[in-house]
Amino acid sequence: MQDRYVQIVQNISREGPGLIKQVLGDHNIPHQITDYSKGDNWPDLDRASALIILGGPDSANDTTLKMQREVKEVRDWVEGGNPYLGICLGMQILAKAAGAEVQKNHVQEIGVIDPYGYPYEVILNGPRAGTDPLFEDIPSHVPVFHLHGETVSFQPGKIRWLAGGKHCLNQVIKVGDNAYGLQGHFEMTPQMLDVLLEIDTDLKQRRPKRIRDDFSKMYAQYSRFGYQIFSNFMRLADLTT
Repeated sequence: MQDRYVQIVQNISREGPGLIKQVLGDHNIPHQITDYSKGDNWPDLDRASALIILGGPDSANDTTLKMQREVKEVRDWVEGGNPYLGICLGMQILAKAAGAEVQKNHVQEIGVIDPYGYPYEVILNGPRAGTDPLFEDIPSHVPVFHLHGETVSFQPGKIRWLAGGKHCLNQVIKVGDNAYGLQGHFEMTPQMLDVLLEIDTDLKQRRPKRIRDDFSKMYAQYSRFGYQIFSNFMRLADLTT
């Protein structure tokens, strides 16, 4: 296996890397994908340069061997000072590994428009968050796609809070120098959304045509910022210049 590659872990096939894979391809960064839902085992990370864990229907609170293994592996990886990016469930796994609690959010955030008709946004937590390398060339308010019902507690000294939202406070967290968690999805593509709208129970109950139309209207801006965030992560992981 080659050195300096990105290891991606999918918790379920329908939640794939999307825009992340486009960034990897554009920068000629090798990657490996492990898909738990296809029976893959936990990957060997000895030669990996960065680890990305995507979303899925599990809870970081699950007592399954699968989830216990993920939390332990992420804890060991992050404590070793290695670059990490967790999305949705991957973010909650990072928080759990750092000693925080995962709990039910008071609003189940689904799609791109909140229950009151306003777009979901990630709001950077002041100038300090704005100067973090993950958010280079990113504005203070960023449109986001959501598909979660849980959130994480905030523990000063262990986890840095970088961004929030109207209905879920802890939207972006940081552990150590280069481990990040994104509660929302910035990797979504129209093709991924089409698959999710056919399969995901929560999305199917939320007027799929409306979700698709709303996502289409915001996609140009959404994808530009998502691409930039993932490019920034590759740079801080020393995989691009």
